[in-house]
Amino acid sequence: MPAGDFTSNAQLSKEEAWLFKTIFDQAGFGAAVTDLSGNIKYINEYFAALHGYKPAELLDKNLSALQADNQLQDLLNMEVQLKENGRYRSVKMWHRHASGYVFPVIVDGTLLKDGRGAPKYIAVTAFIPARLKHTGENLQQSEQFFSGIVDSLPEAAFVIDRQGRVIAWNRAMEKMTSVPKSIMLGRDNYEYALPFYGKRRPMLIDLILLPEGVLERFKNNYIYLHREGDTITAEIRLPATPGGENAFLVGSASILRNASGSIAGAVEIVRDITGRMQAEEDLRKSDRKRYEEQLKYLSLHDHLTGLYNRTFFEEELRRLSVSREHPITIISIDIDGLKLFNDSLGHERGDELLKSCARVLKQSLRKSDILARIGGDEFAAILPRTNEKTGLEIAERIRSNTCLYNSGQTGLHLSLSIGVATAETADVPLEEAFKRSDRLMYREKLRHSSSTRSQMIKTLMAALAEKDFITEGHVQRLTRLCLVLGEKLGLSMRQLNDLTLLAQVHDLGKLAIPDHILFKNGPLSDEEWNIMRLHPEKGFRIASSSSDLSGVAGLILKHHERWDGKGYPLGLMGEEIPIECRVLAIADAFDAMTNDRPYSKAKSHEEALTELKRCAGTQFDPDLVEAFLSVYEKVYAN
Repeated sequence: MPAGDFTSNAQLSKEEAWLFKTIFDQAGFGAAVTDLSGNIKYINEYFAALHGYKPAELLDKNLSALQADNQLQDLLNMEVQLKENGRYRSVKMWHRHASGYVFPVIVDGTLLKDGRGAPKYIAVTAFIPARLKHTGENLQQSEQFFSGIVDSLPEAAFVIDRQGRVIAWNRAMEKMTSVPKSIMLGRDNYEYALPFYGKRRPMLIDLILLPEGVLERFKNNYIYLHREGDTITAEIRLPATPGGENAFLVGSASILRNASGSIAGAVEIVRDITGRMQAEEDLRKSDRKRYEEQLKYLSLHDHLTGLYNRTFFEEELRRLSVSREHPITIISIDIDGLKLFNDSLGHERGDELLKSCARVLKQSLRKSDILARIGGDEFAAILPRTNEKTGLEIAERIRSNTCLYNSGQTGLHLSLSIGVATAETADVPLEEAFKRSDRLMYREKLRHSSSTRSQMIKTLMAALAEKDFITEGHVQRLTRLCLVLGEKLGLSMRQLNDLTLLAQVHDLGKLAIPDHILFKNGPLSDEEWNIMRLHPEKGFRIASSSSDLSGVAGLILKHHERWDGKGYPLGLMGEEIPIECRVLAIADAFDAMTNDRPYSKAKSHEEALTELKRCAGTQFDPDLVEAFLSVYEKVYAN
């Protein structure tokens, strides 16, 4: 059944509500309804299953959690179409499955209004495109589509067209060969073989395009070489590769066909198995039993926390289902807000939180209990010979130990959602008890979601204020400058409120930037600048997840745009840039220039004003610079 009760708030009659739910519950496409901030209020089973979830797991989550990264321009275009036309149609997007892989979808959106005609909801539909057609008119689009698919692959891969020209070279291949995509795209004449063989020669991607009878003459070059239909697999030992000497590679190549069935090109996937081959050699030279024990341990334990993994957990469920250990209690635990934590402070800090959670849980359970990490932010425990009353007491012990852990933390706190279910006898399958504890955990998580996000945003704001990135008091001075200039320009009360909030949180994304870059004594390198330039997008994603900050999320994204269009990340120019961002740019630059920074001494006010005049019409809005000069005396009269 779908999750959510959107119809009860949409001024529908009972018959209309029943008709809506009947149509969309049974639809052969994904259907969801969100509020204006993108929080999911209704979702059918098709939409949830498309992303690897159950409907209840997505209720009240933000739709952006299902979208892949680096699509900000598309999202902004969709927002504009909604405002201007009340809908957007057939937009190709990339979504992320629960298991992590990225896939293409076609989405439509329609603005839904209440009885007074005011926008209230957004109806979204999604489906997988049937297939990609390779015709002369959309060849460039197809190549870009292929490149997107290949880039999402975890293995090193590249694609050539029928003429042997490279049209895709993914990130894993860049890492394996140390050859960037920008250099390899468009190359032909076997140039893609140079990083592997040191010379131009056919690779599997070329052999698959040859007639099958020709393959025999190449078999002596490989440890094995096998073709089946449109796919060829092989293993080869190379004298020199990017991984070093005497390396082993295993690869596969497949023919790509267009809509008419004609050959359009080929794709090859390459994997370095030198480590595996070396491990096999070590196995022959070392004690086999010790090696097998090590492999068994790794196969049954989570490498990050050292707890049991999902494989072991499920094996224990099956074993204990037919044991004499009943009653058996299952506890499901989930870390609240881990994604926001990762987005704001980075995955390394997120990993630390996961390890801290594992320690708290181990301290709370008994030696006879079985604790496992079964997903990214999910844990579960099996408690043999434990009735429901004792199980609930242990859950309370987990909550108490979590509070004790938080009392000693100055940073972000650990928040857990917990569900408890008991199989009193063997007549109740443990798998059913696990599902019930999982449902109870998600029910508690939904109750926590709003307060958890609010608490995390408050903590992030405190961390931001503590760092005060340029110098002490920067935010207070910036807020005052922005307000005085905003009042001079006659901005509305809503704009002034947004401007005040923007002055405080515009650098929220810098919490995810490493301190060694943020506070570097000296100019940043090109690579460091590329990392620094990500902070508006990171700030946008953090703010979008908070109802308190979502109203200024778009302003955070655009606060580094320039009047001449040379800013980032969107390259907006002139009045395409919101006036709040143009005001902030001038005030922020003036305050930064007139106070000491890690790599430069403060300028005098006269020097800073001269610099603002010089950059008027390029970096800054020239009219706003004039307005700033006119209010300067008022701000700095004392």
